[in-house]
Amino acid sequence: MTDAEGYANQMRCPYHGWTYSLEGELKGTPDFNDVCGFDLSENGLLPVEIRIVGEMDFARLANGSKQSLEDFLGHDLIDQIQALGLNNLHWFERRRYTLNCNWKVFVDNYLDGGYHVPHLHKGLDSVLDRRGP
Repeated sequence: MTDAEGYANQMRCPYHGWTYSLEGELKGTPDFNDVCGFDLSENGLLPVEIRIVGEMDFARLANGSKQSLEDFLGHDLIDQIQALGLNNLHWFERRRYTLNCNWKVFVDNYLDGGYHVPHLHKGLDSVLDRRGP
């Protein structure tokens, strides 16, 4: 399903080529027929529960819990998100940068969630302070 709109009678993963019905049943797996013990019926897509709060979308795998996603998030969090007024935000601009670097190092730099920042950049503050305004 790569078109912005229209009709499809199945979904195909462009990465692995696995094909699913619109109900999420796994129907086909290229070059996977010889895998011992692999059962198509046990490897379909899982249902997802979705809740929109303000301009934010929350999703979780539907795990059979009797607790709704809204109750899971909590009414305090929902009230805080709605108070932000995110629906008043608007698109400003898109920026694109071309970096002459090893893309794997660049991506890995952001995958640690900032874990490296206090250690790697600790000395940078003193260098910038000495440069002045």
